[in-house]
Amino acid sequence: MNTISESPAYSAPQAEAPARRTPLHKLDALTGCRFFAALAVVGYHYVPASLRTNLLVREILEHGFVSVSFFFALSGFVLTYNYAQQNPLNSNKFWLARFARIYPMYFIALALVGIFAVLSRHSNYWQTHSAQFILGGILSLFCLQAWLPQTALCWNFPGWSLSCEAFFYACFPFLLKRLKTLQTKATLVLSGLCWLAALALPLVFVAAGPFVSATGWATEANRTLDDLWISYAPITQLPAFAFGICLGLLFLRHRKIGTGHSWLQEAALIAALVATLALFHFGPHKMLFNNGLLLPVFGVFIYCLAAGRSALAAFLGTAPLRVLGDASYAMYILQAPLWGLTRYVMAALHVGNADDKQSLPYFLVFLALLLSASVLGSIYAEPFIRVRIISLFAERNSARESRVPSAA
Repeated sequence: MNTISESPAYSAPQAEAPARRTPLHKLDALTGCRFFAALAVVGYHYVPASLRTNLLVREILEHGFVSVSFFFALSGFVLTYNYAQQNPLNSNKFWLARFARIYPMYFIALALVGIFAVLSRHSNYWQTHSAQFILGGILSLFCLQAWLPQTALCWNFPGWSLSCEAFFYACFPFLLKRLKTLQTKATLVLSGLCWLAALALPLVFVAAGPFVSATGWATEANRTLDDLWISYAPITQLPAFAFGICLGLLFLRHRKIGTGHSWLQEAALIAALVATLALFHFGPHKMLFNNGLLLPVFGVFIYCLAAGRSALAAFLGTAPLRVLGDASYAMYILQAPLWGLTRYVMAALHVGNADDKQSLPYFLVFLALLLSASVLGSIYAEPFIRVRIISLFAERNSARESRVPSAA
């Protein structure tokens, strides 16, 4: 869920000379792809049962949550693509840019959730769980809620992934500096290890489940908390982000960009799509999907779409999908508060049943509101706020430097 901006690319490290700087092309297909990934998450949460009658549609919607794992890998890939050649990377500027890009819309969504938690008929939650509600609100303000299973889904529940992203951003300058020194073979091996690391703890949890339940070593409540921590804790999701960094380095070293059509990439994308649908249908425990089971498949999608030499890449890179892709972050983070707004307004107008989460009219109104707000926010609000934040910090730094006496 990152804006794809232009910056120098990275070439394989050489002992004899600095890395050669090569121009970057825009990753338009990945921008368009972000829209469908965000839409899958929204569909997973809110599409009513009346639209899930088709088997293929139902399989896709019921696994829409895997898009978050895709976003983590994509985040590592795009950040590497944009920043790998900056040597050294200015960590402070990087963190400021990420804060200015992510936090304003995140805070708006958080504030809206708080408002509708009080206004709606479900406001009794903060009365019966006041300590958890207050703690979740405080941690959410600092993007720390996902570190505790009790608060991971508090307030604006999609925000747990932004809690993970904040941790990834903190780690990125240090990870990139180290991983850039690896040769191609070592990078390939590390990407495989990242995949295995992502699955290790979930596999232990799933395998030990029947034994733990039979012996009574853990209560169901404790197992639920363990499930939440493994699924949502930033440290357990870090391998997906690191996988994306490795993929980005491999792409920058060995990419073949052009306007020509690549049948190999076309075949790889089709095979990845078939594998994804097969795993959806015959797949294992949900936790494995949530923690990176599909990372190799995502790697194929990201690499081939970034190269831009397939019919799917051409479609995803069209102007309308680029606009929707740019709005994907707002669409993702605003889904919960705008669902609450839809229900509150329609209930106030006595339209339908506000307690019926399977109402098709509710969903259609919600989707129209979400798309409109997200597109307008990404075009007008986000850039304005981002520029103002960066300018404010730049002015403060300039003022501070001007007060420092010269060494003359």
